[in-house]
Amino acid sequence: MAHVDQLDDAAADQARDRARARARAGSRGYWLLVGLIVMVAFGKAILADTMDPDAFWHLRVADQLIADGIRPLVDQISFASIKTPWTPYSWLAELFMRDVWNLGGYHAATAVTALCSAGIVVFTARACRARTTNLFASLLCTVAAAWLTLPFVSFRPVTFALLLFAIIIDLLARPSKRGIWLIPPIVLLMTNLHLYAGLCAIAVTLVAVASWWDDRGQFVRNALLALLTLAAACGTPMIAGTIATALRYNGDDPMVAANYITEMRPFWWGVGGKVSLGIVIGCALLLLTSQKKHSVADWLLVAIATALLFRLGRFAPVFAILALPRIARLMPAMDVRVIRKPLIQFAVAGVLGFGVFNLCLQYPRQMTLDDWLNRNGDNYPTAAARFVDERVLPMQGRIINEFNWGGYLAWRLGDRYQVLMDGRTQLYTPDFWRATHLGNEASRTALLTTIDADAAILPADQSAFMPALVSLGWREVYRDKLAVVMTR
Repeated sequence: MAHVDQLDDAAADQARDRARARARAGSRGYWLLVGLIVMVAFGKAILADTMDPDAFWHLRVADQLIADGIRPLVDQISFASIKTPWTPYSWLAELFMRDVWNLGGYHAATAVTALCSAGIVVFTARACRARTTNLFASLLCTVAAAWLTLPFVSFRPVTFALLLFAIIIDLLARPSKRGIWLIPPIVLLMTNLHLYAGLCAIAVTLVAVASWWDDRGQFVRNALLALLTLAAACGTPMIAGTIATALRYNGDDPMVAANYITEMRPFWWGVGGKVSLGIVIGCALLLLTSQKKHSVADWLLVAIATALLFRLGRFAPVFAILALPRIARLMPAMDVRVIRKPLIQFAVAGVLGFGVFNLCLQYPRQMTLDDWLNRNGDNYPTAAARFVDERVLPMQGRIINEFNWGGYLAWRLGDRYQVLMDGRTQLYTPDFWRATHLGNEASRTALLTTIDADAAILPADQSAFMPALVSLGWREVYRDKLAVVMTR
């Protein structure tokens, strides 16, 4: 009898060993496939992206912060902006961007962007994996999260905030771990990088509220964590202006309301947006039809993420990072034997190694900044800016420009000229936007009549300002396939 018991124990041990081996093999296969997604995220920053237009005015703001101190600033970049102090709520991110740029120019900026992109994917995959043992569900949700997130990732403050946001959501996916106490200091850092720190505080607070129903034994701990996180979210010298700016973006900013800015448009805009809409519809069907029990935290977090997504397209990454790990646990179980096979893992590892090697070869080394900015198509008026810098004598120190190029021109020509406008929509009055990009030719002509500038750098095609300037006697002095330079 004892011998039979020993045999049974040995069989049980062997079964456990086989189960652990299968789990390790499955986990290894999962992370190899996640590695492919990470490689795509990393490669997008190197091969496909250029500088975001806003990155350039962030660099100029950093210069002014160094000169004037960490406080609300009176703008010096644009001659048409309000001349009362405004709040550079991303001040710490801007200083970091300046240091990165001074260290290695666009090469360093590209590397930082690539690392942030990869980090966002990794921590989202970790959060998905923590919420379910369903490896394929975790993988599919990671792919969907990358699709929703990567279009919004570039060298700018929101990218750093999204990385920290992904880390926080990963920590929340492991509520029993001590790591959740890292959340308040991370939020304290994040609140000086971007407005999204407030979203972190909301997410932690919702988890605390939900724990009253989900796990009352953790309610006191989660409530304390929420209080510390809320306090951390207020830990910026720009707190009053930060709140005012957030309210403006979600209230009376006319450029946001008019869907003029691409990332402020509905998330289903364009062909890629239709794919994103399909992902969201699929998530909704899973949530409504799954037989698995939904926690109150799941409902609250998915609800707030969905509300934000339908408010502005720029919240697609927030939805991806916050909601998809919660959705992963609702997906039906799928067979994962294929990703446990050594041959499959070897093949994936080979593709991953070849891809990384190719990215190293493709990394731009000798290319000039002007060539790099336009390497994937004409994006920036580099030649027109060079013409103005070399051939136009600054008398008034002013350049007329349109919306998308303002940040670049302010950075490229900022030592000699102020621009008419840039991407900081909160620095201009509603009447200014209604007279320019939200107005008609008559309103633009009326405004431009009052402006004395040295030159105008405008798009060669479909310029909003060119007809008005021609009617005011301005003439063309330079043209290429992207931009036109006009003088009075």
